[in-house]
Amino acid sequence: SDGLRGLSTLAHEQGWLHQRCHFHLNAQLELQRGRRLTDPTERTYRDTVLLTIRKILKVKSQARLKELTTELTKLMRSFWCPRRLEQVCRDFIRELSGFRSYLKHPDLNLPTTTGTIESMNGLLRKTLGKLNNPDALKRWAICFVRAHPSLRCRGFRSKHTPN
Repeated sequence: SDGLRGLSTLAHEQGWLHQRCHFHLNAQLELQRGRRLTDPTERTYRDTVLLTIRKILKVKSQARLKELTTELTKLMRSFWCPRRLEQVCRDFIRELSGFRSYLKHPDLNLPTTTGTIESMNGLLRKTLGKLNNPDALKRWAICFVRAHPSLRCRGFRSKHTPN
């Protein structure tokens, strides 16, 4: 999912695995990175936060994961950490297992982005236009998905898998 609060709760209640979208996380981090920063110390600090999170997303060793998470927590408490960046980091740590489901369950080849789903939603919006009846929308959406079996996502191993 792209980080809507209720989705992780819904997944937990249903007993589903929940994989958070890395693209949306990176987009949030890039926004907090600040393009107009003139202070090199602040720029270096924000780049360090970004790189630490990217390492956490990929590291396989539990010991190294713990070290990096501790490092990120220290960075969050720094004088240089703006409130919004701290919130993004706090959410990341709270939802860490959701961002790393693809590593915990490699046999499922989970994608790390929601790109395919968002593409399908865009196509659905164009096709369905102004439908306002939920039952009709559901029927049209089911037909649409069945008529477009070629939408594919790449799992973390860059192997094409059907949605």
